[in-house]
Amino acid sequence: MRTFSTIVLDINGMTCANCAALIEKCLIELSFVKKANVSLASERVVVQYISSENIVVEIISKIVEAGYDVITKDVDLIIVGSIDDDDVRLITRSIKSIIGVVNIDANILTGNISIRYVPNVCSSDEILRNFERIGFKFKAVESNNNDDVNAIRRKQLLRDKIGVISGLILAAPVVTLSMGGDGLREAIYYFVAIDFRFILAFFTTVIQFVIGWNFYVAAFKAVRNGTTNMDVLIVMGSTSAYIYSMFVTFGNINNVLPEYVYFETASVIIVFVRIGKYIEMKAKGNVSEAINKLLSYQSQDASLLVDGSIIKVPLNSVNVGDIILVKPGERIPLDGDIIDGKSTVDESLMTGESVDVVKGFGDKVYASTINRKGSFSFEVTAVGSDTVLSKIINLVERTQASKVPIQKLADKISGFFVPVVMFISLVTFVLWFFYGNSFDKALVSMVAVLVIACPCALGLATPAAIMVGVGVAAENGVLFRNSSTLETVSKVKLVMFDKTGTITYGNMSPASIEISKEYEDQWSVDELLSVVASLERNSEHPIGQALFAESTIRNLKMSNVVGFSVKPGKGVCGIVDNRQIRVGNEKIVLSSDYLPDDLKLMLNDFRISNYINVIVIIDGSVIALISMTDRIRDESVEAITCLSHLGVDTMILSGDSEGVVRYVAESIGIKEFLSGLMPIEKSESVKNMQKKYNGYVAMVGDGINDAAALAQADVGIAVGTGTDIAVESADITLMGSDIGGVVSAIELSKLVMKTIRQNLFWAFCYNVMLIPVAAFGQLNPMLAAGAMGFSSVFVLINSIRLKKTRFKVV
Repeated sequence: MRTFSTIVLDINGMTCANCAALIEKCLIELSFVKKANVSLASERVVVQYISSENIVVEIISKIVEAGYDVITKDVDLIIVGSIDDDDVRLITRSIKSIIGVVNIDANILTGNISIRYVPNVCSSDEILRNFERIGFKFKAVESNNNDDVNAIRRKQLLRDKIGVISGLILAAPVVTLSMGGDGLREAIYYFVAIDFRFILAFFTTVIQFVIGWNFYVAAFKAVRNGTTNMDVLIVMGSTSAYIYSMFVTFGNINNVLPEYVYFETASVIIVFVRIGKYIEMKAKGNVSEAINKLLSYQSQDASLLVDGSIIKVPLNSVNVGDIILVKPGERIPLDGDIIDGKSTVDESLMTGESVDVVKGFGDKVYASTINRKGSFSFEVTAVGSDTVLSKIINLVERTQASKVPIQKLADKISGFFVPVVMFISLVTFVLWFFYGNSFDKALVSMVAVLVIACPCALGLATPAAIMVGVGVAAENGVLFRNSSTLETVSKVKLVMFDKTGTITYGNMSPASIEISKEYEDQWSVDELLSVVASLERNSEHPIGQALFAESTIRNLKMSNVVGFSVKPGKGVCGIVDNRQIRVGNEKIVLSSDYLPDDLKLMLNDFRISNYINVIVIIDGSVIALISMTDRIRDESVEAITCLSHLGVDTMILSGDSEGVVRYVAESIGIKEFLSGLMPIEKSESVKNMQKKYNGYVAMVGDGINDAAALAQADVGIAVGTGTDIAVESADITLMGSDIGGVVSAIELSKLVMKTIRQNLFWAFCYNVMLIPVAAFGQLNPMLAAGAMGFSSVFVLINSIRLKKTRFKVV
């Protein structure tokens, strides 16, 4: 069976949706690539490929062949001591085996090692740990070749700013002389004895081939790859005006053509479009702010405990199993388990919840959360890309770069948009020249059509909104697995909730333990609880954890368990002290089991109570009933009310008894519920509701019993405090336990889809309305360049407004 891997690469050089489409097309041609999604807004590509070594290098080579750059970083090392050919071969083989390493150069004489890698695929920490693993000592040397991705983007922005300022300075005399009238031109000629058109030609040539050189390079790359893009339109429009003006200035023999030149048109087109692109780049920086904010929370060093001493070390020097000390006010550097001390921790970065969490021995702590009051030490359980924060960043990056179904329409239009515009411009020229009897008008109208068309806005309309929306969601503790979920959840009409651990806290405690009178002389409460807890300590279910916790409070002795197994929707079973034990709900009882009369009566009473009933069966006899209580989450009522205001129906699916589920449903305002369900029955219930509702159905859960229902639902939403299997089955993960995150997810998705529709409407209307205006000769090419340059800026600014979203429940 084939296994697939996914990588995220940062791309430089894209200008419009056609650039993104070209990269996707080139990558799909590779036999080992299953899927490639390029986001123009984030300037990233997500590639899913058949897992294999060195394939990343081929992917990067394909992107470079298409005419674009992949952002890489360098790490330089000096090996301590001498190395020989065998060492170099070992280092090269070992480092090249790391997925994401592009190139390695080793100097056998100096011991210098230079490694180029893709930062989103592997990290310098991983590379350095690899050196340690193969037994080489080294010194890291700061690299001057490549900075981090954000630094590279900032450098590019600075270059663009310099280009814009230079272009404005050069274009000022061109526009002034062109619009200044005969008096100004005669004065210029009087002082320098040069035809003003020669001056215009000089400045415009510099603008055209220095300030605008990037457009020519990008256009050439596009044409070379058999496609067209925005750069082709800009080059055709500005070059047409430039060449015509140069011909009039230097080769208009016998005045065959009118003497008017269009140098100002050619110059302003280049400068205005560059201004628009500069503003667009700045806006893109704001669009991706959420990722940058998450990255900024990462610690750079840690206080390592070694033989009672505290040593401050870089984070890449810490390994799993090391002991780290955290003082009040410090950010926790890595994931781990507390082994000594107690404190409160601000986990709002992870969960979106503002209340600090009390942490003590055995509790998990996460990288980049903040230690508040006390000091503690913890054992590291995850480093580098394995930390929860790194996984969140990775998930957000992939989601931002993925595509929603609504984007397919925009991509199709962008695919043939530029060729259609080129055809319209040619028709415009022919009609004006032959039927309008005006070469000037034909040229100007043709250039205006070429310049006004803007596939950029179409390309940015969807990914810009997705990037901001997914980032805002992550900041509020809501993680989307992919962007298509945004579109799906916006249409949800019914949300189905699991009860235990989702609507309720899941922090249960036994209200009573009733042993049958027939067995009172054989079992005490503590003896029974000891056996039950020995079995339940292997369970992930909240009831099992609560029973084990109760036994810990009572300091009861645990016994070994043989043959432990989970019976989904029923309970658990196993052998404890040579006795066959089964613990669970009524479905764990077999027809052959003996049920004493007193417990039979008690069980009938419990069915209509609001207690959760646990039945204990030992060697085929029902020995006891344990009644469990669970408190409803404080925020559940508000969340259900908000969903109702959004027009979303709600329902509870639970394996508990009807009395318990009815009590919870009535307490929080849910009218419909189903009780006593097995996991497969939960899944079937979801399927039935999908048939009943024309809209989409979402399922919210946190446990193993919910995995099938989460997978069946149109949108599976897992509470992050739940089990790994529930999270794995979900389309959305709530990092906290507050189900108000469900409201946030639906509210945000509706706002994102609304913004996407607004962006697409603007992009379509902009082109549909202004191309005819340009074709009819009613639009100056310089104004067209300004409008084109700023059209995509509108889309970005409209998307950035999502950052101001305030949720009803967070």
